[in-house]
Amino acid sequence: MKLNKPIIGIALLALVSHACKQDLEQFIVQRREILDTLADKRWNALPPALNDATIAVNQLFDSLALKPEIKTIDLTTGGTYSFSNGLTVRLGGSACTGSGGQIATGTGQLEVLILKTKGQMVQNRMETMSDGRLLESGGELFIRILQNNQALNLVNNQSITINYTISSIPNGTMSFFNGVEKSNGQVNWVLNRDSMRNTNIVSGRRDSVFNTNFVYQLTTNRLRWINCDYFRSDSFNLVKYCVQLPDSFTNVNTSVFTVFRNLNAMLVLQGDSTIRQFCVPNGYKGVPTGSAVTQISISRLGKDSNDFRYYLGTSDVNVTSNAVYPMSPVRKTLAEIKTFLNTL
Repeated sequence: MKLNKPIIGIALLALVSHACKQDLEQFIVQRREILDTLADKRWNALPPALNDATIAVNQLFDSLALKPEIKTIDLTTGGTYSFSNGLTVRLGGSACTGSGGQIATGTGQLEVLILKTKGQMVQNRMETMSDGRLLESGGELFIRILQNNQALNLVNNQSITINYTISSIPNGTMSFFNGVEKSNGQVNWVLNRDSMRNTNIVSGRRDSVFNTNFVYQLTTNRLRWINCDYFRSDSFNLVKYCVQLPDSFTNVNTSVFTVFRNLNAMLVLQGDSTIRQFCVPNGYKGVPTGSAVTQISISRLGKDSNDFRYYLGTSDVNVTSNAVYPMSPVRKTLAEIKTFLNTL
């Protein structure tokens, strides 16, 4: 049988066209992967601000961070308000003022967030450091009172009382700290020396309902970030160290943490673009040598939301001087990362 030449030509043209289309599609995919890899290897010369929404790792932690629980309250009469995590807040009547100094009445909103565990502190990147000195925490709290989306203040002679439970054994030297919020999104814990209006009562007894936990009670005339902590007494043999990750993990897409296995304490390491490592930040005193810690890295790679790749790295070490700890992150889902943090 004799084939028609024009038909053969059309068929060959279709095959060539299909092959070219496949090659083009493959080229586009490969080019995107190359561009993603180049972007993943980019370091910022200066450490990115934690509140810079353009940074990949900040977008990641925005989805990981725990959010405050909100209740409607009566600002005129006050009251005691209970939250799902077992925390209660007692507020007096006519205890709040607006920006113009007028007493706030009617209803408002009470926002409360408590970070009890090291995993929760990692999720919110809220380290336990005060001017570079290590603290052990009895719980980090964020409390805000709003009316018509405007933040209120407490009247000068008014305080609120907060009760909660936590599983970590209390230390008798715990003090009251306030969080000073920096423009880059970091929070530094500063000792509150106003012991008349800012007190903490840490009970050694176990709670009657959650009998595995201990009772904490804080009274304060300050809102936003507050903390019940004590300074670690370790002041000698403090060392610094770094964590080394593969090339694609940078300060743009990764956060690295040191979590203390025997303390309710955590610090955030800083990505150094010069040596391409994550290290104890300059200005920090250091970590007691021999400390049993878990180094943790959490990352998001990829430029396309349909192709984001999440990674978790962990390594248990005992800290020694001038060490560089290598770590190889493993690809995980966000759900798997959250499950891991819940174990800390």
